Amino acid sequence: MASWATIGFDIGHRSIVRAFDESRKTFEREAASITLEMEAHLARATDGAQDEDEDRAYEEHIAENAWEAEQSLKVIREAFVVAIYHFWENQFRTWDDESSATKAIAT
Repeated sequence: MASWATIGFDIGHRSIVRAFDESRKTFEREAASITLEMEAHLARATDGAQDEDEDRAYEEHIAENAWEAEQSLKVIREAFVVAIYHFWENQFRTWDDESSATKAIAT
């Protein structure tokens, strides 16, 4: 039978994983939207109707947005690595305290 500590760890772990997945999906959707925007812009730019300086400025803007989305994904990964580590650390401390209390009662 699983202990309350194990059940608590499983619930907390699943919550962190779910939060990470949803955060990641948000930025992945943004990156996909930026890719589609760039492809649409390049398709329009091939007809030669727009000014080259405007094209370049818009492409730089899209590239900056793509870089920001990529960096946001990196920050999300790093933040959740820290979160899962601290969660594990707190759970371990709880388990260690319970183990020490159990040993003290048994002796």
